[in-house]
Amino acid sequence: MNKRYRTIIWLIILFVLIGGVFNPAEAGDGKVDNNQQNRIQPYNENPMYWQYKGKPVLLLGGSSNDNFFQQAFAGLDEELDKLVSRGGNYLRCTTSSRDEGDEFPFYRDAQTGLFDLDKWNDFYWKKFEYFLEATQKRNIIVQVEIWATYDFYSRTSHIINGKTAWERNPFNPANNKNYSESESGMFQIFRSNGQE
Repeated sequence: MNKRYRTIIWLIILFVLIGGVFNPAEAGDGKVDNNQQNRIQPYNENPMYWQYKGKPVLLLGGSSNDNFFQQAFAGLDEELDKLVSRGGNYLRCTTSSRDEGDEFPFYRDAQTGLFDLDKWNDFYWKKFEYFLEATQKRNIIVQVEIWATYDFYSRTSHIINGKTAWERNPFNPANNKNYSESESGMFQIFRSNGQE
């Protein structure tokens, strides 16, 4: 794998790990601002539970899709309203692009069909931003899973136009202009025991 992309992946992992254990409000002068008190966090009186906006909360949720943000601008608001009307306050959201019609996070050249991993697909991120704003407006807690691993190793599910999720994935060397199979060390097609 290209050193630059390996570094980016490690930085993301570190950010997620540090973000999960480091609370800036506990550093420095010990003062806690309202934003820190209002965030989702373990309940002060019993860390086996959660609190939100300073009060204990039971997280309840569910959706028809794990990458729910991909529905932005197409029925998302109605689904979120339905969740809230039934007492829901939580959604797990993968940033997956494995289903038919989903956007990918990277720019794709219409002529070559290749992704450019150095450029973002603005529409993908607008959908994600819309989703986060819509959930925040409804006080829905969102758990974000950055790039679902299933998009990288699924072999037989999510086949679209005869291709698996990996065969369509921007990180697959066959699908981007940034690196080749030999440069990255990643196979274009899944191989098992040296066989395609």
